[in-house]
Amino acid sequence: MLNVVLVELKKIFKMQLVRLVFIFGLIFSLFSLLFWLNHEGPVSAFSIPVSTLNNLTQTLVIVIFVGFTGYIYGVEIQSKTLKIIKAKNIPDWKVLAYKYIAAFITILIFILFIGIFIFSISTILFPLLDFHVKYDSELIMAEKGLISIFLAYIFEAVPLFFVACLCLTITIFLNSAVLGIISTFFFFILCKLAESISMIKIFLPSYHILIWQDIVRAEPNWSEIGTKVAITAGYCVLLYMLALLFYQRKEVKD
Repeated sequence: MLNVVLVELKKIFKMQLVRLVFIFGLIFSLFSLLFWLNHEGPVSAFSIPVSTLNNLTQTLVIVIFVGFTGYIYGVEIQSKTLKIIKAKNIPDWKVLAYKYIAAFITILIFILFIGIFIFSISTILFPLLDFHVKYDSELIMAEKGLISIFLAYIFEAVPLFFVACLCLTITIFLNSAVLGIISTFFFFILCKLAESISMIKIFLPSYHILIWQDIVRAEPNWSEIGTKVAITAGYCVLLYMLALLFYQRKEVKD
């Protein structure tokens, strides 16, 4: 299994689009640094990676990033990969499982790489002071800052993986990577609009996309965090099952 996942990862990182996305992510993360360089008053090094994570998740830039997973699958649909897989009689659930695992690992590498990159620069330019975030009135102690930010970046990979799963599933269903990416955009726009209905808000995937905000606090509520992770992970499993159903019905073209 490990060898197959490594092969999938190599395929992903060999693609020029993926390398460009990583570079774009790094450049985009520098906007947070520029903002804090012009900020008046003392600045904590912890504030910059928090601001970077906020920019990546509060905008649709991250949706553009995870959209590349749909593009990768789309490339394989257009090639003879599907025909080769069917000829080798590889179980469909394994084929998709490897792709989903590789997508999660790629997202984890991407988000941690950006976090380590921006935090390393921040520690050179700013001191490790206590800091606060706008959605929490209490001050976060510096000794808790590093572990808090590290966990925030780790856990944020789960909702971002959901976006990748959604894009992959739609791509398989529509047999089009472009439509998969576009549909993912519209899905989240509709979810955001539906969040105004309090009764269904907790069940909407978009409501859990900012899980990092529940972690970067003076006193995180780990019970609530666990619930959000469980709900999001459940949606990922559901999307995988749907993708498997659509994939099994695909016809191999000569």
